[in-house]
Amino acid sequence: MSQTTASSQEATPEQTPPGEFRTPEKEQADKGDFVPSAHDIPLEEINPINAHIYSQNKWREYFERLRKEDPIHFNRIKTAGRYWSITRYEDIKAIDVDWENFSSAHGITLGFDLSAGEPEGMIQTNNPFISQDPPEHAPQRKTVSGVVAPTNLRNLEPLIRERTCQVLDSLPEHETFDWVDTVSIELTTLMLATLFDFPLEDRRKLTRWSDIVFAIPQPGGVVESMTQKREELMECVGYFSGLWEERRKNPGDDLVSMLVHGEATKDTSPLEHLGNLLLLIVGGNDTTRNSMSGSVYALNKFPEQYEKLIASPKLIPQMVAELIRWQTPLSYMRRTAKRDIEIRGKQIRKNDQILMWYLSGNRDESVFENADALDIERPNARQHLSFGFGIHRCMGNRLAELQLRVLWEEILKRFEKIEIQAEPEYTFSSFVHGYTSLPVKVSRKWSGEPSAFLGKEHLMGDGDLSPPAGFTEHFRKSKFTDPWEPLYSKVRDDQIHLGVYLRDVHCNSRGIVHGGFLSSIADNAMGLSCGQVLRSQEREFTGLVTVSLATDFAGSAKVGDWLQTEISVVKAGGSLCFANCLIYSGDELVARSNACFKVLS
Repeated sequence: MSQTTASSQEATPEQTPPGEFRTPEKEQADKGDFVPSAHDIPLEEINPINAHIYSQNKWREYFERLRKEDPIHFNRIKTAGRYWSITRYEDIKAIDVDWENFSSAHGITLGFDLSAGEPEGMIQTNNPFISQDPPEHAPQRKTVSGVVAPTNLRNLEPLIRERTCQVLDSLPEHETFDWVDTVSIELTTLMLATLFDFPLEDRRKLTRWSDIVFAIPQPGGVVESMTQKREELMECVGYFSGLWEERRKNPGDDLVSMLVHGEATKDTSPLEHLGNLLLLIVGGNDTTRNSMSGSVYALNKFPEQYEKLIASPKLIPQMVAELIRWQTPLSYMRRTAKRDIEIRGKQIRKNDQILMWYLSGNRDESVFENADALDIERPNARQHLSFGFGIHRCMGNRLAELQLRVLWEEILKRFEKIEIQAEPEYTFSSFVHGYTSLPVKVSRKWSGEPSAFLGKEHLMGDGDLSPPAGFTEHFRKSKFTDPWEPLYSKVRDDQIHLGVYLRDVHCNSRGIVHGGFLSSIADNAMGLSCGQVLRSQEREFTGLVTVSLATDFAGSAKVGDWLQTEISVVKAGGSLCFANCLIYSGDELVARSNACFKVLS
C-alpha cells in the first residue's frame, strides 16, 4: 500500500469548493492507507481515530499498547483540537456515568475544536437526546422509549420471528452469498421500518441514510463529498416531513407519531429533529446488523464455540451477550470536559474532547480473561461496555438482544452450519465497527419434529408408481440448471406420491446420508400426521420445488436407484412444506426420510 501525506491531500481555502469542509475523521483518513504496526511508531504518534486502522482490522494491537503504556492518551489535530483516548474498562465506565463532569451536549463523535466553531455548510439541527445533559435529556428520551418497553417487545417478538424465518428460508443452499446484505441488513431494516411505520417498499432508504451519517467522504466511498452527504440527508428530512404531517393527523404507536405528539418534541420540525431521527435510524440499524454479521464471523473464527452452541442451544442468550462484547458495534462515545480535571495524573482541560473507546475496554484483560477470544460461557459477558452506562445507556439494548436471540434460535433449527468463504470487508470508520460484506454458504438440515411412520398398507394404495418411460435417460441428460424441470409426480387418495431419484449422495458430519430429487406438487395436497387424517389442511402448491432428504437408510438404496416415495406427513408453513417419507424399491422398504419442500415459484 502507498503512504500519502496529509500535506499532499490538504486543499487550500481557494481550492475548497463552497460548502465543503473536512471532519476530524476525514483529516486522519487523508493521511493515507498505510497502517504500520503499533509497535513500529512512537507512542505519541498513535492516533486511534484513523479509519484505516479499522477497515484493515489492525486495531487490536493499537489498543493493547495504549492500555499497557498510556491508557489516558493525548492527541491534537487541526480540525478537532485537543482530545484524549480512554482505553481501560474502569476509566471508561467512570467517565460514562459522570455527566456532571463530562458532557454529552457537544456530540457523541470526535468533533470540531470548540474554540474555532463549526465550519460553514454544517446542517443546523437540534441536538438529539443522546447529545443532551440533564435536565433536557430525560423528557426527549422518555418520548420514544415506550417503543422498546418490555410489553412492546413481547408483542414484537412474533413478528421478528416470522420475518427471520422468511429471510432464512429464502437463503440459497451451497451457494456463496453476502450475509451482510441478504440477512443482517434485511432483517434490521425490516425491524426499523416497523418501528417507524415506514413504507416497506422504501425500507432500503433507511439503510442508505444510516450508512451516510458517519460515512467519510472519499472517491468511491459511500459518499464522495460533504455536498452529496448534505443533499442526501435533506432527502431524509423531506421524506420524514411527509410522514410527520401524516402522523400529526393520524397518529399510531410508531416512533414518528411519538415524536410528533410528545410533549417535549411536538413543536419541533423534522429538520430540527433530524438529529433524533438519524440517532434512531443508526441505533436501530447499524449496531444490530453488525452484531448479526459479527456473530457468524466470530463463531467461524472460534469453531469450538460454534460446536458448543449447536450441542447446547440453551447457551444462545449468553452467546448473544458475549458476541456483543466481542464485536462492540460502536467503537467509542465522546464526552466533553466541563471543567479542568485530572485522570490518572493527566491534566484534562475544560472543553477537551474525551473518547471512551468501548472497543478497547471490552478487550481489557484485567476484566475479561482471554479477552480477544469468543467464550459463549463467559461468566461476566453481560458486563460489557457496548451499550454504555448511566443516563445514556442504549435505549434499544433489549430489542437488539431479542433480534439476535431469535436469529440464532432459528439458525440452529435450519442449518448444519453457516460457513464463511472469505474474510469480510470492514466498514471504513473509527466510530461504526462493522462489516460491508461477509461471503458465506449454508447447509440445511431437517428442522421438523419426528412423526409416527405408518405401515405400508396405509400408504401404497392402488396403481402403478413406476417411473415414466424414458425417465432414466431423460434424468441423466438433465443439466440441473435453475429452474429445474419437474420430472415425475402423482397425487392420489389425498396424498402426495412422488417418484424419487437419488443423486449426489454423501454423508455429513453427523453420518446422515443426504440425497435430492426433483418434483412438482399438485394442488389440494393433504397428508397424515401421527396417523390422523388432516382433512382441514388443504393448501395449493404450484411451481417447481426442490426436495432435500435427510435419510437413515434401512436397506440397500444406492445412487442411481429409481425409488418410490410415500408421504405420510405434510406440514405447510410459508414457502416450505415439511414431510416424513417412506421410500420403496419395488416392494422393499429401503429408506425412511424427512423431506423439506421449498417452493421456488
